[in-house]
Amino acid sequence: MKRSTILLAVAILVISAMIISCSPPKPEPPYASEITENVLTGLNQSDFAGFSRDFDDTMKTAFTEQAFAQTRDLIKSKVGDYQSKQYLKTEEKEPYTTVYYKAQFTNEPDGVIVRIVFQEIGGKPLVSGLWFDSPKLRH
Repeated sequence: MKRSTILLAVAILVISAMIISCSPPKPEPPYASEITENVLTGLNQSDFAGFSRDFDDTMKTAFTEQAFAQTRDLIKSKVGDYQSKQYLKTEEKEPYTTVYYKAQFTNEPDGVIVRIVFQEIGGKPLVSGLWFDSPKLRH
């Protein structure tokens, strides 16, 4: 009896895992593309105001103009200029929505993964986190 109970439990776990893995991907939030584009083009054009206009207060405090200049210089020296982006996926963990893009830069043939985190504050989606990852940025 114990063996059949264990087999039943394993079967339920396997079926549950299959259902979860087969669930449809979350769509790109309607605001994410435009805000991410503002961030990336602001970085490209050395436009701190455009880059940070949709940041929440914590990001505005942490991402000063000096930090922006350092980030911009690092990105431009390692991967070049931003060209375009392609939506990859969305993850939600209240109160945050994380959106992933693969961005093309002039000197990074493999692309740069841009992870941008949003949080709704006062009824408006604002950027609460921002990361860039690529082979060239890791060296």
